[in-house]
Amino acid sequence: KTGSAGSISKTSRGVLQRIQALTQSEEEATTPQIPIQPEDAWADKAIADLNAMDATNKNLWISLLEVCTRANSTKPSGKWSKDAESIITKIGEETFVGFAEAWFSQFPAKSSARHDPSWLDDVLKPENQDILRGLAWCCAPRKDPKLALALGNAAESCFKKVPNFGPRSKVVGNACLY
Repeated sequence: KTGSAGSISKTSRGVLQRIQALTQSEEEATTPQIPIQPEDAWADKAIADLNAMDATNKNLWISLLEVCTRANSTKPSGKWSKDAESIITKIGEETFVGFAEAWFSQFPAKSSARHDPSWLDDVLKPENQDILRGLAWCCAPRKDPKLALALGNAAESCFKKVPNFGPRSKVVGNACLY
């Protein structure tokens, strides 16, 4: 079930996490799971990048993405920002900016899944919208021109109308403008 802003509700996220925990193997249960749902173009790129990282860096990114799943308000709280910034410091500013720019640059692309009706290929998965909102908030204090361009293009893409749906994602578009 999604909320009015298109993001998945806390209750639904909790139920999904419990189901995933019950259905995974013992090895999977001890390995932190990437909280991104595949099939959005940015998500496929992010998952591939994360899976190519060494365990330490991957775990840091998963920690940051977990913080991003809590990005479910109109602006970040002080505690949320502090939690995110402490992880970004461990990841490294340049590394964070590089990956964030690469992931937000994927935004004009459609979903990698083939849906029926096909307009669903343009819609961002509701499960990923809080993560994207959090990543966009994390990008706000950065002064990198390539990252700013990627965020601007992502915002434009998010506000484009999808036939029979409306904007691709007002939630993420507004976060990119934060």
